[in-house]
Amino acid sequence: MLDKMFAAVILLATAVQPALAEGLRGRYYEGLETFLEYSENSPKPPAQNDIFQDTIAKLGYPRVPVNQNKYQFPIQNFGAIRLTREPAERMTDEMAFRGGPLGYEVNEMDYKLLKAVGVQSTSSIQTIHPVNMEKCGQYGLKCENFKKLPFDMTSWRGSENFQYGFKFAVDELKAGRKIYIHCMAGNDRTGMFAAALTIRGQACGIEKLDGENKKLLTAAVSEALLTYRFWPAWFSKWQAEADDWVENFEQHREWLCQ
Repeated sequence: MLDKMFAAVILLATAVQPALAEGLRGRYYEGLETFLEYSENSPKPPAQNDIFQDTIAKLGYPRVPVNQNKYQFPIQNFGAIRLTREPAERMTDEMAFRGGPLGYEVNEMDYKLLKAVGVQSTSSIQTIHPVNMEKCGQYGLKCENFKKLPFDMTSWRGSENFQYGFKFAVDELKAGRKIYIHCMAGNDRTGMFAAALTIRGQACGIEKLDGENKKLLTAAVSEALLTYRFWPAWFSKWQAEADDWVENFEQHREWLCQ
């Protein structure tokens, strides 16, 4: 019964989101100029201006934002993926970013924000709302898409699509190209992808992951998930899979450190 109620809420929220996004678009546009100032001065906690999740939260979606300090970015739920122990002094120095979709319609400010921080490629995890390849070309972005359904019973490591998407992201980073990872809201699927990149960035240079190093990496993975409103109650198997990537890192080293 609860599953049917939840599905109904999601469908309703998805139906009303484009109209709500249109009404809220102005305040997100206003965020770009402030964001540029932000990136050059004193960074604050990651954004939580997530239209999709804010909307369905009002309809009774049981997930409370971890970070209440909202920051107005053009892209909803926008932030950096921590590839190292210490974040860059400026967000424009980061190499990987995460967040929600690049507009349900063409949203120029989304692309301008990516250009402002130097993003050169994107990887979409969405199964609907395909990437606008015309805009990708206009802004010099190399855009790829691999589909991952938002269902807890589906494995990440066992997904050929994820293997493809992860290799694409790794190859882009190896080439020194900044990348943006996104899904429908930037929370759950994006969180799992970000967790994998965080583990790769912080653990692959360590001969043996144990003790304090494992403790610090566990905290970093938790940040990659929970700070951006990953929902463990709904995605408990995903949470366990991400935890296993750290706890049994040596079993996953080959694919994580490719």
